[in-house]
Amino acid sequence: MSTLLLFTGVAVILVRQNGWHTYPQWNDSTDSIVRWFAENRTASTWLALVGNLYAIVLVWLTINLTRLLKDREGRSHPGVPAMTPMAIVWASGFFGAGAFWIAASTAGSSSSHFAAPDLVRYSFELSIGFWLAAQMALGVLMLCAAAAIRIAGLFPLWTVWSSALIGVVDVLGVLALFADEGPFAPSGWLSGLPNCLAWIWFAAVGVTMRSGEYVASEPSGKRSPSRPGAHLEE
Repeated sequence: MSTLLLFTGVAVILVRQNGWHTYPQWNDSTDSIVRWFAENRTASTWLALVGNLYAIVLVWLTINLTRLLKDREGRSHPGVPAMTPMAIVWASGFFGAGAFWIAASTAGSSSSHFAAPDLVRYSFELSIGFWLAAQMALGVLMLCAAAAIRIAGLFPLWTVWSSALIGVVDVLGVLALFADEGPFAPSGWLSGLPNCLAWIWFAAVGVTMRSGEYVASEPSGKRSPSRPGAHLEE
């Protein structure tokens, strides 16, 4: 996870060499969008590839989280079976967004790559559309996780309320498609915040799972330290 964060930081630094207009804006002219991708071809492609790695890690963390949320008899909250499918749906949308983003990044990189301005703009808009649409699946995943963790009592309370809050923001984040300009518009910095918050949440929970220092709630409401797989043992 730390390696992925490092690679992402390097890519962002490379992108920001051209100023604080980090990404093309939804209402930018076609010429402006084409120019941005031409000037940031390597860094923008790198960001898309690192994003795909994040998607893979998130699906892997979700699978491991759902295993922890099952009791000794394999029973779980009704939301648990939906978590992994929602993670896969989100990752699929994210991969689609990355594919269109790379198409815009590589357009015109050589004589064999078509560089029509409309192609670059449509690829950019399709990428953002896929990104925002996939947020709905991520939001459902976060809401299911909040409900399941609350009932299982395996993690501190902050994981419940933060997951629920991020889930609502993710589901509502798709409304950014109806904004034409400003920070809430597609590709605006606020429109990307829900996904970033979800990644931070999964990173924090993943560290907790890895360290074995998560907290299990007793029936009386008291909490006691637990360790990975302890609740699965007979």
